[in-house]
Amino acid sequence: MRRPSSLARATRVLAPRSAALRRSVLASASTAPTVGADRGAGLAPPTVAETKRKFLSLFARPVNPMYSVVVNELIVTHHLWRHRVSYQYDPVFALGIVSVLDAVLSALPEAERASVFDAYIGALDEDPARYRADADALAAWARAAGADGIAPDAASPEAGPRALADLAARGALPDASAVVGGFAYTRAHAVGAFRLLELAGATSPDALKALVSALGWKQAAVTSDLNQYKSVLSKLTAAQELMEEFLAREKRKTAERLAAKEAKAAAAGAGAAGAAEGNKDKETASA
Repeated sequence: MRRPSSLARATRVLAPRSAALRRSVLASASTAPTVGADRGAGLAPPTVAETKRKFLSLFARPVNPMYSVVVNELIVTHHLWRHRVSYQYDPVFALGIVSVLDAVLSALPEAERASVFDAYIGALDEDPARYRADADALAAWARAAGADGIAPDAASPEAGPRALADLAARGALPDASAVVGGFAYTRAHAVGAFRLLELAGATSPDALKALVSALGWKQAAVTSDLNQYKSVLSKLTAAQELMEEFLAREKRKTAERLAAKEAKAAAAGAGAAGAAEGNKDKETASA
């Protein structure tokens, strides 16, 4: 039985945690649609299968085989988050999604990477330009804020602290994960928060604990998710290095085969020229 690639295993940082949830993901592709934020507007959300088909229509060519399983799995998980009752887009979530996709797709040519990203976000009925712009703006704020500046502050003139304060306030609502406009923690939020601290240079465990506590998230869940995220980065690097080695080896083999073919052709040509010269000498001697 063929084992999944290191790249595919690595990106399961965003995959469903349990076998039961994974079964529900697969079932939703062909049965009832998942519950989502659309319900607040009286709309039935699309099924997983519809979201996947939309991605394929937006990215109208085969995805590189090395990434197709990975992208498919990320879309399924993101679809479930997107269509929760409590779902509400926020910049920290956007930064987490952008960070993961950028890491996963980093080895692709820039144009193809951008096309996959646009199709991925578009398939979820969201705006890829907004994701990218909000992620970039939040990242820029974090770099300027420094290690001591990453904290929720609803009164701040800066958008970053206000975004964090909004997450904390929504998470504090009664039954936050089950109400429209509430909040349900995801791994994308963990990655987004971690990236903020990383960009600000706040690398100590205490900085992470302080931010997670201020946001009202469970420390154990965030720690587990970030351990997986760091494992992702390591495995992605290893997988990409293996791919580069493979491509270099294949390129070298192709060059060697071409050189051998050319040498053989040259030898054959030299042999034919020698035979022709020999025949010419015989004809001269006979005359």
